[in-house]
Amino acid sequence: METTKKVIGYKELAEILGCSPKYLPVLRREHPERVPPHTRTSKTKWHVDTVNEWLKDDKNNKSSRGRPKNKYNIF
Repeated sequence: METTKKVIGYKELAEILGCSPKYLPVLRREHPERVPPHTRTSKTKWHVDTVNEWLKDDKNNKSSRGRPKNKYNIF
């Protein structure tokens, strides 16, 4: 297990989430709850470990009323 955290940008995050890299800035502005938390130093960079933990967490894949959403559906 590596001790260094790999930092990814829009392109790599779009591959993980399964959407277009051009759509991510719009998604981050309009629906910040649907994008994983960014790094402390940059709002356009993410740690891979944080993204994976965010995807595993059930809270992030449910609607506000408690109905389960389609998993990993960010649109």
